[in-house]
Order: sequence, then C-alpha cells, then structure tokens
Amino acid sequence: MSLMRRPLIILLVFILPGCWEFPEELLLPRHDISGSTLDQGEQPDMAQDMLEDMPETPDMDMTEPQPDLSKLDTMADQTPPDITPPDAKPLLALGKSCGAGSQCNSGFCVDKVCCDKKCTSKCFYCALSASKGKCTLVPSGQDPNDDCVKQGFCAQNGFCNGKGLCYMPPAGTVCKAAACQIAVPTKITLAGVCTKAHKCVQLNTTRGEISCGSYLCNKAKARCYGPCTGTAQCKAGKTCGAKKCGGAKLPLGAPCGNKGECASSKCVDKVCCDSDCTGKDEICNQIGAWGRCFDLKSGK
Repeated sequence: MSLMRRPLIILLVFILPGCWEFPEELLLPRHDISGSTLDQGEQPDMAQDMLEDMPETPDMDMTEPQPDLSKLDTMADQTPPDITPPDAKPLLALGKSCGAGSQCNSGFCVDKVCCDKKCTSKCFYCALSASKGKCTLVPSGQDPNDDCVKQGFCAQNGFCNGKGLCYMPPAGTVCKAAACQIAVPTKITLAGVCTKAHKCVQLNTTRGEISCGSYLCNKAKARCYGPCTGTAQCKAGKTCGAKKCGGAKLPLGAPCGNKGECASSKCVDKVCCDSDCTGKDEICNQIGAWGRCFDLKSGK
C-alpha cells in the first residue's frame, strides 16, 4: 500500500464510524496506547494518553537574577589597595632637585627642580633662591635661562625687565655720550640716542653739532653754560655780566624761562631750542642733545 493512502485509511477509521455504520467484520479491533482493547463506540483519547506518559520536569524559575546592591556602600568606603611597587621611591616636593617630571609630586621638573607649573614663559624661573619651586618673574637685570639674546644696546640687551619681557631701553636712552670738543671748546659733539625703533642714532651726524656762541661747553654735562656765573664760563674775550657772556643771550640748551632769554628766541622744555619743536614725539631737552629738537620715533 502506498504511503499516500495510509493517512486516509487512518482518518476513515477514527472519523467515519460516527457517520456511517460498517459491518463489524470489516472493522479492526481498537486498542488504546496501553494495548487494551476498546469497546465499540469508545474513542481513544490519544492526546491525554501522551501527556500522561510524558516524564515530569522540575519547575523552572524564568525570572532574571538581581544583583545584590547592599554591599556597594560598604565597598565605596573601603581604602583601595596600595598597588605601588615595593621598590618605588616617594615623589619629590616642590623645590627639590630632579631630573624628570615623573620624579615630582607636581609632575613638573623645571630648571632642575620640582616646580608648581610648566613655567615655560620667557623671563620666568622656578629655581630662584627666594622662591625655589614656584614659577616666578625674573627680576630686572637678570636672565638665568638666557631667554634674552643680546641684540645691541638699543634692542635686547641680554636681561629681563622684571615684567616678563626682555629689557629694551626706552626711546631717548643715550647709546653714545655727547662730549665737548677739545679743539673748539664752544662746540658740542651730540650724543647717540635710542629711538622707538630700537636703533642708536648718532645725532651729531643727523642733527649736526651745537655751537655755544659766546659761552663755553660745560665738560661735566656736555652742554653749554648759561646763564653764566663767572667770566670763566665765557669764551675768550667775553666777560660775564648780568648772567650773560658779553651781553649775549643764552645759547642752545641753556636753561630758560622765556624765549626772550634765548639767542634762538625759542624756549622749549625749559631750554633754549633751535625750533618750536611741537611734534608729537619731539623733545628739546634730550640728554646729550640739549637745545636740538629731537624726534624720539624717527631719530631726526
């Protein structure tokens, strides 16, 4: 018998007896799963029999296990274990000599001492004797780290200025001294002066020399006498009277109270000046160039 027909016969055996009546001799004896013969009209409960024959299984708890949080507070209060290697050296305090940041408690080894910060800015130092271990401004006139390369007298002169910068002389600083001329004692060789561009300008070249007229040059100050206090301050042949040499008005660079006292008729910055000298950066009392109007910016 083919496999396709077997389900059909089984279906007919269990279902059709309720619909049609077959001769008893055509029907096969019925058996339940246990092998017992069933009476006519009695239907086997196959599903129930299968369930009863299944082995019992233990109850399964399908709920997810929950973590025990009761010990977290206790664990947080506990001191973590010391994992420092037994041969490790203690970290160094500020100001102690060091060779690397890893040796210092601060993590910074600067200028060969443990420092409180990186301290990399120009004209800051961490090993000053009065503040060793603290990043500190270098005092004016010092440069322990050679931060300020010498570039000339009017530019960087090789020292810090005490404000975190390299010292640069202000405009008007004399870079070459003025002098009275030996051959002509009534004349002055003007000074060299720093400009705002940090250049040394030789004023005797750009502005010319100064003549004191009837007065001599004061060698101690490299400027003309006047008003005179004696004939020794006047050139040969002139005498001092009423504070004037030979009656002459005051020369360039001589102290004045008004323009009428000056031979130039210009009294600027309380000295007799060669011009009105009214420019923004102009002065007439520049050391080494008394009486010459000087532009601090351009050097002219």
